[in-house]
Amino acid sequence: MGSAGDTVGQAREQCLQEYERCADACERALERLWDGGDTRELRNELIVCAAVCRVAARALGDTARIAAALVEYSVDVCRRCAERVAATDDGGRHELVQACTDAAESAATLLLIG
Repeated sequence: MGSAGDTVGQAREQCLQEYERCADACERALERLWDGGDTRELRNELIVCAAVCRVAARALGDTARIAAALVEYSVDVCRRCAERVAATDDGGRHELVQACTDAAESAATLLLIG
């Protein structure tokens, strides 16, 4: 059985990976938004989610003091983005919804065990 430090380290690494995947998915979705009748609110949600994930990943990577607050905030932002995308989804954005959901779950896990 691994130590608590190993568990936190693994959760942190998982969270970093999920943040990157979520931010990438949000940014790709932003590039394609002009192709359809997507709402301004969805665009704003994607922008905020991508930015929060990038900043939180950077803070976690630097072990900055603000990392815990950013991770906590990112859980709400990623969940809200996933909900907004799912509500406006025509079936073609499952990967984006999953990336946001996975980032939120990974960050919540990190908060629980950290």
